[in-house]
Amino acid sequence: MELLRSLTISDLEPFLADPTQLNTQSVALQLAVASYSPTPRPLLEVLVNSPHAPVAEAAQLHINWAGEISEDGQNAVEEVLKSRYLGQNDKLAVELLKIAPVPPLFLSEWVPSQYLIQALSNPYLPLRYHLKLLERLAKEPSLEPRLQVAEDPQTPLALLESLAGDLELAIRLSVSYNPSCPPELVRLVQEQHEIASDCDTDVEQLANLAQSRWECIRLAVAQNPSTSQETLLALAADKVFKIRLAVAKNSVTSAQVLAVLAESDLEIQAVVAAHYNATEEILEKFSQYPNTNVQLTARRKPESNIDLIIQQRATPGEILEKIVDRSHNQQKKEIAKHPNVSTNTLEKLAEDSSSRVKLAVAQSFSISTSLREKLLEELATDEFKMIRAAVAGWSKTPLHLIQQIGSDTLSKSEPDLLVCAALIGNFQTPIDLKSKIIEYFNLLKLDYDRNLELCIALKINEYLPIVQEDKRRDFFYKIHSRDIDTIAGDLYSPIYLLEQIAALGTQNAHLAKNPATPPEILVQLARQPVEKPINNVKPAKPVKPVVVRQIVLNNPSLPTLERYRLLIVLEQEREIAEANQLLANRLNSSYGLAQIVETGDQNTKIIAAGSKKTPIPILEQLAKDSDATIRQVVCQNPNLPLPILLDLTQDENVNVRLILVRHRSSQIEILKRLAQDESDWVRAEIAANKNTPVEILTQLAQDSSRRVCGTLTGNQNTPVEVLEFLGVEKKLASAYNRKTPGNALAAVVEDTLKRDSRTQKEVFEYLLRNLEGSQMPASTLEKLSTNTTSWIRSDVAHHRNTPLSALEKMIDDTYEPVLWGIARNPNSSPQLLERLLNKHDEEVTGAMVERNEIPVNLMERLLENKSQYVREVVASSHNLPPELMAKIIATESEEPVLISLARNPNLTPELLTQFIQHSNANVRTALVRHPNLTEAHWQQLAQDRALPVREAVAVSGNVPAQVLELLSTDEKVEVRLKVARNSRTPESALVALTRDEDLTIRAAVATNPNLPSAQLEQLAQDEKVEVRRAVAQNPNTPAAVRASLQDLVIQPTARQTQTSPTLRGLSRLYNPQTDDLATVLSEYAESDVPFVRFVTLLHPLTSVEVLQQGAQSASWLERYAVADNPATPTEIKQQLAEDSNQIVRVVAMKSLA
Repeated sequence: MELLRSLTISDLEPFLADPTQLNTQSVALQLAVASYSPTPRPLLEVLVNSPHAPVAEAAQLHINWAGEISEDGQNAVEEVLKSRYLGQNDKLAVELLKIAPVPPLFLSEWVPSQYLIQALSNPYLPLRYHLKLLERLAKEPSLEPRLQVAEDPQTPLALLESLAGDLELAIRLSVSYNPSCPPELVRLVQEQHEIASDCDTDVEQLANLAQSRWECIRLAVAQNPSTSQETLLALAADKVFKIRLAVAKNSVTSAQVLAVLAESDLEIQAVVAAHYNATEEILEKFSQYPNTNVQLTARRKPESNIDLIIQQRATPGEILEKIVDRSHNQQKKEIAKHPNVSTNTLEKLAEDSSSRVKLAVAQSFSISTSLREKLLEELATDEFKMIRAAVAGWSKTPLHLIQQIGSDTLSKSEPDLLVCAALIGNFQTPIDLKSKIIEYFNLLKLDYDRNLELCIALKINEYLPIVQEDKRRDFFYKIHSRDIDTIAGDLYSPIYLLEQIAALGTQNAHLAKNPATPPEILVQLARQPVEKPINNVKPAKPVKPVVVRQIVLNNPSLPTLERYRLLIVLEQEREIAEANQLLANRLNSSYGLAQIVETGDQNTKIIAAGSKKTPIPILEQLAKDSDATIRQVVCQNPNLPLPILLDLTQDENVNVRLILVRHRSSQIEILKRLAQDESDWVRAEIAANKNTPVEILTQLAQDSSRRVCGTLTGNQNTPVEVLEFLGVEKKLASAYNRKTPGNALAAVVEDTLKRDSRTQKEVFEYLLRNLEGSQMPASTLEKLSTNTTSWIRSDVAHHRNTPLSALEKMIDDTYEPVLWGIARNPNSSPQLLERLLNKHDEEVTGAMVERNEIPVNLMERLLENKSQYVREVVASSHNLPPELMAKIIATESEEPVLISLARNPNLTPELLTQFIQHSNANVRTALVRHPNLTEAHWQQLAQDRALPVREAVAVSGNVPAQVLELLSTDEKVEVRLKVARNSRTPESALVALTRDEDLTIRAAVATNPNLPSAQLEQLAQDEKVEVRRAVAQNPNTPAAVRASLQDLVIQPTARQTQTSPTLRGLSRLYNPQTDDLATVLSEYAESDVPFVRFVTLLHPLTSVEVLQQGAQSASWLERYAVADNPATPTEIKQQLAEDSNQIVRVVAMKSLA
């Protein structure tokens, strides 16, 4: 930091007569004069034109030249800093932004928003910097930055007003819950959004709302099917992509508007190409486009196939009119039901000879009322009863026709059940007519198994008095879901039957898929949020609501406008769900906290219930949630207060109480309460808990549940007297608990022997485990040794408590695992084992050598075994007699057995002398590691003919020094190399090796820590760089020699700030775990990068000494930083309030005010 030269008035006198003399002075003096408060204007007039920028700027901002400024000075500073380079870069600014007040204008547009978001939590950032960052984040296109602004309580009203109408619902919700947001602003946006979304809003109001500054309002207008084409045309040019896309998706958007959108983005072009109103010109244009998606959409035009044309819901009415004469009756019916069928086509079809076609015309949504009534009157007397029933059951049939059909039906002697069912099921049929038909034909006495239609009709009319009187019949019991699905999915099912099935209230995928289903029913199905069973009847295969909705959307009978409206509703629901999910995960969000309990779904509540950041009041509410899963999660939260936990001990859900025991095992009050729980699962969990007090464990011993008492036997803290009581009185014991007394175990064994074989297997499987510390009585095991069950005898034979007398009884057992147990059992005597080996040699040798100690009397016999594994184990035995060792050396031919003996630490020097002569080089190599080798043995091995043996000697850590000296002259490089590296090699041998002609030897000896300094200096002059590098890496190399070889050492890559040009201004990076920030700032104040010094002087933790220096800096920006620092002492600010610089002066005075 360069300081200003100190001046007095007398220093200015030489220049007053001729101010131009200042130009001949040093820059330091010129800068001091330009920064001196009393400097008169004539001198400043010369200095403002100085070729030195710092001098000229200081003079231009001098109060005697520029005068005082009325504003606070911050705007003036920002204007200067915008174009001032102080050595800053984005990486350096971001690094400092973590810990210091970096002015936001130093952050370029390329700085990622996540760093700006992190800076919002910087406690050293002044409010004005914080607000600047909020302004910048509010303009970011991605969601998270704007969401941060919407949630920040310091966000100014202007930004909140802008975000209140954001396209993202999550942002609008966050704004509405921001404590700084006026409620009237939220209400205004919500009211306008509701109006803009309402299909009944008049076009003029929508046109006005289309000019709203809020994007969400314009989007709602763009989606509204009631919006005029003029307004849609204006919105098609909106700057926001999502609004233009919504215009393209609007089902009423005209060809004129689509033509404008056809010039827009590729995604919008694909939507335009699929639009019902897209003209041939637009499609032809798109078909030439290079974009594949747009091409494919544009070419999806109906072919000549009539069925395909009819199935396309976008087929225009004029095409349907052209094909009607070439269609058969079924196709005509489908044309009549088509959402785009024209009036002319319906009038032509109304003259058709087929009554089925006429019925389809009558039931079309596009037909006039007069033509519909004319056709229904004709069809009401049709010769086919199915047609008459269809008219009688349809909800839109006029009342006088229903009564006419009813009168005709009552005039007959025999009931027409199909027509009767249709009349009864129709909600438009008068109640007295329904009752009269039921009573007249005695319909309640019929067999409903063959009259499904009548059964359904009666079910949906259960409220009728005459039906209520018959309490014996459950009409709906006769209805099978399979039958309903069949009717609902049948393309030829009458509409009235489909209406009745819909009236049952169930979501039916078959009904949703059927093209014959009336549009109003499709809409009803799509809007039902949950699939519920109807009384006792459930769908054959329950379908999730979202699946049913998708099926409905694919139904060609759903009118285009209804489909569009439904898509908007679904999109809104998706948006709401995503926003709630997003915000519920933000536990620092006001909205998230408010919505978790009120409207959060299960996943949202689970996240909040398990988070350590969730406030206690929210946890308390979640602990009372109706969903047991939520309560299970929240009771595991370590922050949940004890009173709430105690309340949860009374929870109705047993899993909640179980989790309390498992996760609150150290809280005694909870354990005491749950020890009295009604569920034996909970009490058993208490019994198993290692933290349960002894008095509670003792109390639980009287529990009536065997599960509880059985669990209690496994607890290591259960008192011995309680374990004894449980074993003797309740016949429960755990073999895994070492404290279980023998009489308890014996009692359980006696009780188990009285039970069936299955129970015995379950109990003995763990009770007879061969566990260390088991107190199983020897008498009990002896009794079991004669048990008829072979696996029980095997467990006894293996048990460490089984006495020798019992083992002797089992020596003739025919079950091999029993014999293995005797062979392994530590209680088996050498004599018993010898008898066992004599009787069952092949069966037991493998088990015999698994003993901790093999008896000596068996070893010779085992060494004759044909199994190599058996002989290996015997050869390694610590108690193997020397004579048997000598026998192995002399007679054994298998290398693994010999190597096993070579590793036996009990080999005597005499045996080693014999063994070293062995012909197998691998065996001799194994002997190099033996602890009993004498110097003679080492000498002999060092002269071994096999190279691997000499190499093994050269690397040994026990080899005598004289042997290494001998090997240092070995003819083989491999041996000398290992000698050169061995830390036991004597100095004389190392000196000799420095003269070795082999490069690798000299390099190896150069790394040996025992090599004398003289030889290191000698090798430092070696002609080979590898040798010199090895010398440089030797820790004992003299410092001067190492310094001369420093360039040869490969330096490890270190992450130091000096290696990064962008961070060169920082002496080190601040580590909050190890560094003191004030200390690091004192280092930063000495940086040679002005930007680092500037930010440091702004920091409130910068020391007073550094601030005092900064107040005298030659840079007015550094003096400004001191003046702006809230921690600067008053006396320093008073000094700066008299500064020559108009900006420094006004900032200092403002901070003093």
